[in-house]
Amino acid sequence: MVGAAGFPRFLQLLQQGIILWREVGCSVRSFLHDQLRLSPQFVEENIQTIFLDGKPVDDLDRARVKDGCTIALSAAMPGLVGATMRRGGYYASLRAQISHRQEGENGGETAKGRVTLKLFNLVARSLGKTFLEGGFFVTRKTLEDFIRWSQPMGDIQAVLGGAPFDWKAFQAGKSADELVRLRLKIV
Repeated sequence: MVGAAGFPRFLQLLQQGIILWREVGCSVRSFLHDQLRLSPQFVEENIQTIFLDGKPVDDLDRARVKDGCTIALSAAMPGLVGATMRRGGYYASLRAQISHRQEGENGGETAKGRVTLKLFNLVARSLGKTFLEGGFFVTRKTLEDFIRWSQPMGDIQAVLGGAPFDWKAFQAGKSADELVRLRLKIV
C-alpha cells in the first residue's frame, strides 16, 4: 500500500518503464485504445508526443506495435525540441531522418507480447495510478534501483503472499533481468 503522498515517488518508475503483456501486431492507435483502454479524446488532447522504439510517431494507424517494443507517451514538451517532437506538429519535418518509418496498414496477426511502457509528465500523473494499481512487471534491477533511490521505504507497506515483504532479502536476490510483478494499492 502506498499513501497518496507517496505516489509521486513512483513517477520515476513509470519514466524508467513498466512492462505489460498485451496484444501486439496492431497499430499504435489500436494499442492505445484497445489494449491500454485510453479514450480517443484523451489520446488526441493529452498525448502530444509518442515514441516507438525511440523514434517519434506521427501516423498512429501505420506504426505497428511489436513484441519487445518500447512505447513512450508524453504531453506537450516545452521549447523547440518539444515543438519538433510533437506528432503532426508544424516542425515535424525537421526530424524526418529520425521519425518512425511507417510500416503499412495491414499488421498481420495479433498475439500476446511484451511491451515496455514509459509515461512522462502530465501523462504519467494522469494515467500512472491506473497502471500501477492494475499490475505490471519490472526487471529486478529496475526495482532494486528504485528501492535504493526511494529510501526510506518505511511509508510503503509491501506484502508478498500475505506476509510482510522483506526489502533487504529481495535485494540479495537473483538475476538482474528477472521480471518482478508488482501491483500497488494507492490509498
